[in-house]
Amino acid sequence: MQVALAQAQLAEAQAKVVIQTEVQYRDRIKIVKEKGNTIIKEVPIYVNQADTDHFGVNVGFVRHYNAAFSNEPTGSPAEFNRKPAGVSLAEIAEINAFNANICWQWREQALGLRVFYRQLQQTQQSIAAKN
Repeated sequence: MQVALAQAQLAEAQAKVVIQTEVQYRDRIKIVKEKGNTIIKEVPIYVNQADTDHFGVNVGFVRHYNAAFSNEPTGSPAEFNRKPAGVSLAEIAEINAFNANICWQWREQALGLRVFYRQLQQTQQSIAAKN
């Protein structure tokens, strides 16, 4: 009978931890997404067409950038790396802001999961100590 009661108490306490963590995590992610969207929308303020015309992006940069995000080597250098990529600085800024925002979301998720795990452990230890 005591084991069943302890298990019920543990399940109830863990459910509270789950709900509390979910609410905190969801709110933090929402804030991170909103900040990221604001940064992306501000790209034209900081990088305009004149900037793109003045500062070119070559194929080598794009190949290297893509290799970094695919975690695969770029491959052999080639003469065509020096050619214009046809990608504007504004596009690169938007992509970079989006990728950075996703990294921040993953960070918040990882921190939330770590807190969640600790709270579950504490809950389990607390219930075990009572019984």
